[in-house]
Amino acid sequence: MPENQVILNVDDTEAVRYAKTHTLRVAGFKVEEAVNGAEALQKVAALQPSLVLLDVRMPDMSGIEVCRRIKVDFPTTMVLQVSASYISSADRVIGLESGADSYLAQPVEPAELIAAVRALLRIRSVEDQLRTVNQQLEDRVAERTRQLMEANQQLTHEIAEREKAQASLIQALKTEALGQLTGGIAHDFNNLLMIISSNLQLLGKRLGDDDRLRRYWAGAKEGTDRAVTLTQRLLTFARRQELKIESVGIPELLAGVRSLIERSVGPMNEVVVDVAPDVRLAAIDRNQLELALLNLSVNARDAMPDNGRLTIAARNARPPKGSSLADRDYVHLSVTDTGTGMDAQTLARATEPFFSTKAPEKGTGLGLAMVRGFLEQLGGGLVLTSARGEGTTAHLWLPVATTQQDAAEVTEPEAPAARPLSILFVDDEQLLVMVGADMLESNGHQVTPAGSGAEALELLQSKGRFDLLITDHAMPGMTGAELAEKARAISPEIRVVVASGFQDIPGEGDANWLRLRKPYLESDLIDLINQIYAR
Repeated sequence: MPENQVILNVDDTEAVRYAKTHTLRVAGFKVEEAVNGAEALQKVAALQPSLVLLDVRMPDMSGIEVCRRIKVDFPTTMVLQVSASYISSADRVIGLESGADSYLAQPVEPAELIAAVRALLRIRSVEDQLRTVNQQLEDRVAERTRQLMEANQQLTHEIAEREKAQASLIQALKTEALGQLTGGIAHDFNNLLMIISSNLQLLGKRLGDDDRLRRYWAGAKEGTDRAVTLTQRLLTFARRQELKIESVGIPELLAGVRSLIERSVGPMNEVVVDVAPDVRLAAIDRNQLELALLNLSVNARDAMPDNGRLTIAARNARPPKGSSLADRDYVHLSVTDTGTGMDAQTLARATEPFFSTKAPEKGTGLGLAMVRGFLEQLGGGLVLTSARGEGTTAHLWLPVATTQQDAAEVTEPEAPAARPLSILFVDDEQLLVMVGADMLESNGHQVTPAGSGAEALELLQSKGRFDLLITDHAMPGMTGAELAEKARAISPEIRVVVASGFQDIPGEGDANWLRLRKPYLESDLIDLINQIYAR
């Protein structure tokens, strides 16, 4: 018999109790005794025996009541009731219904008592094994359920991440498609502005002193200049604008643009500039960053109808973990207002192109998209944080300049006028060819026009030497860069100017290969030619 199996023998008659205890101990059982019902209940609680041998008739509490209480508190304990007084079948039924597992009438033969005890303990052992197996099964089911719940949570998370990635991809594709469309429109618009601007420049030379005509001309020129600015914003959004990247000191830039920002936000709004003394130089396009700060300042002004405070701060920092930005040093420029703020839905769409909460006549929805496109083109980024009633902060992450040279602007000496040149002028827009030729010829140069790359190559092969090739870049059939390569294969000494509003033009960096941003002024074109031949 296992050592941990204890039998509690309960009987108020000492001789009978001794006889049963002696019989069981001789058979190898570990037996404890109790003389009445109260002591029996105490020892059951303390010893938790495997089986209770329980007399039915006791002076303080009947064995029937003791059995009921044992089965309530310790349902796995086996109870064998014995009685010399209650031995009828009705008595047996009452005992078994009280919860007893078996019932014996006294006097009982020792062999029968031992057999009955062993039978009940075997049942108890089997029940214990079943309970153990059931508990193991329940534990395994619980563990498997936990694993399935974790797998389901992981799957749910992956589905959410996939949906988020798909939404981001769809948005990126939409933005890319819109960017391509915007870039194409901006290119065509640039050509139209180039035609208008160039003709205005030529017309301005011949207006004379008529004040009214001068006023009309100035109005047309101002409108053209504003259209040029809008085109540059479109190109910035499309990330196709040519950027003039240089090392810029942020404290100096903010000092220079502060007065303009203060005028933009109005005298009732406070402007605070907080720049760390050790802030590093940033590799940026100065003009574009100034324009971005003005855009953000105007947005802040509109968000503070009851007046507030605009804070511009600059620090050296690394982007937070989980950011889409590269883990490297940046100049962190923040623009914070105390305005109305944005709810989560508006914040999620704030940098979408053409999305605006302003009235149609108050905004185009390109401001934040332009800032984001400009920063991403630089290798930085724009992050907005906002909450309704708590204002908005625009976080501008600016790439750090790789060399910390002096950021002060260097004024180049004016180049001397070039000698009269033989120039091949190429553009698929005939009006641009005409006005470009007029500009150049009015400055003493000889111009041969061409409407395509193929026509230009034929002229190079048939007419011989040209000093300079000026070509548009985005042309059907052959780009300006491709034309330049083929032209230099025919005439290695020819110098090249590629005119375009786009940024990425192959071949730039060659001493005889220069860029001219569209739309350009006559003075820009002539100055560039003079610089080429001043070398």
